[in-house]
Amino acid sequence: MPQISELKLMAIDPGPHTGMAVWLPSYGYKAQMTQDMDEVRTWIDDLIPDVLIIERFATAGRISVDGLFTVDLVGQVKGMVWLLNKRGCHIDLKVRTPSQRRAFMFEAREMKITEGPHELDALAHLLAWKWLKEHGRNA
Repeated sequence: MPQISELKLMAIDPGPHTGMAVWLPSYGYKAQMTQDMDEVRTWIDDLIPDVLIIERFATAGRISVDGLFTVDLVGQVKGMVWLLNKRGCHIDLKVRTPSQRRAFMFEAREMKITEGPHELDALAHLLAWKWLKEHGRNA
């Protein structure tokens, strides 16, 4: 397995305002928000990340229109990763809970890459996963 710094990483905070963050060895960090499922799929298809982190979605019963959009998006991302892997890619999909990013929210804000809440959530997921791997912990 390559060093963490050599991996292409992507994190997604799914929802009607989807936050996306990437780490590219040749570029560094980038984050943005989109309301377009096609744009999320395009980012994945263009990047073919080594690791894709997506936030788990849960509901306590009834589901809103926004919740249904989120479920659709998470399902599409999981299906796309499965298909790309079947075609020879090697994307490691990590599903994480919102609480797993919380300790990295301050660091994400301090990087001043973005101010949008959804992009910050995605960036914090990416930073959390990266930190865990760099410190030999299960991510």
